[in-house]
Amino acid sequence: MALGTAIVPVTNPPAATAHAANGTSTRSSGCGGNMPAMPWWSTGQANCSHWGRPGAKITYSWHSLKNDGYNAVQVRGFDAKGRSRWYGCGWAGSGKCTVPWGNYIATPKARAMNKVHTDHIYYSVS
Repeated sequence: MALGTAIVPVTNPPAATAHAANGTSTRSSGCGGNMPAMPWWSTGQANCSHWGRPGAKITYSWHSLKNDGYNAVQVRGFDAKGRSRWYGCGWAGSGKCTVPWGNYIATPKARAMNKVHTDHIYYSVS
């Protein structure tokens, strides 16, 4: 009997996940989240997890409730060394950006800020 933490290799993604030829990871069901945009960064966590593979990328699409151009949005991805990091997605009322994901299983996250007005951001991930 051994005590400790078990490491379980993951070899097959669930049927709901598919990988396109261009290296993007997609899901057939809805995946997304929301968060307020206020004078400080506010983070929203998606209602799903993404299964990556080497070279995978994911795309975040977002829009604000008020379509306020002062919204700053950043999204989570993984750099070449496997570190989770925030990627700038722009200042606008809505937008879309694709970021590296790589060979990781994780929950997508986004964060928003608006130092002029309060707003609410909704995003989806594919």
